[in-house]
Amino acid sequence: MADVWVRVDTGHDRTHCEDGALVENRVLAPGFYNLDASLPCVFAVADGVGGHAGAEEASYFVLKRVSEMYRCGLTPDELVSLMVTVDSELIDFSSFVKGKERMASTLTMIIVEGKRALMAHVGNTRLLEVRNGVMRQLTHDQTARQIMLDSGNYSSARDYGNSELLGFMGGASVNGIAYLKVSELWNDGNRPDQLILTTDGIHDYIEPDRFAALYEANHMYPRRLFQFIYNEAEKNGSEDDKTMMVIRF
Repeated sequence: MADVWVRVDTGHDRTHCEDGALVENRVLAPGFYNLDASLPCVFAVADGVGGHAGAEEASYFVLKRVSEMYRCGLTPDELVSLMVTVDSELIDFSSFVKGKERMASTLTMIIVEGKRALMAHVGNTRLLEVRNGVMRQLTHDQTARQIMLDSGNYSSARDYGNSELLGFMGGASVNGIAYLKVSELWNDGNRPDQLILTTDGIHDYIEPDRFAALYEANHMYPRRLFQFIYNEAEKNGSEDDKTMMVIRF
């Protein structure tokens, strides 16, 4: 069993939300949720790629299809196949939607079973773990800026914003899914105390050390925690949609 807290917010002056969250087979609309999830279970956050028409439809599509295709006992290779299939289906679906042929979404997904867990990640949604009080980021943002930083090319990195995505699903091309990362998170029952998923409307506006400090100070009170995190992001200029999920084992 896992205790799951989720908040999905629509950004300022927006009529619809391009973010989404998935717990078990339930795709969550904007709102605040506290859910009891029985294991095995699939958890995910998705963020429709801004600037592409149909971003809201894209994030919902990938979350819905992941929930329908997931099954217990997937191997890493089978999870890769599942993700590639959903990507192909999204490209096919969007090709028939006039004006929205390039709809795309990021996705970070976790499958938690008895003593093992798998992760699939494409884009710049993030997964973090808290283990023995220490927070650690498990995913790597698949953006042009991050690639430049990783290579030590700091001057060129300044030319790119955080929104220059390399990894994504859909987009009328297989270029984005080429960045897909699938890995085993644990396979011996040594799971962390908590997992945290966020979209870039949060983590692009809060430095990691500040996020960890806010989390440490407020994690016992989830409603208070979410309010502090969301207020901090907005204070720092975030007008984007925001999604955060906390999974406690």
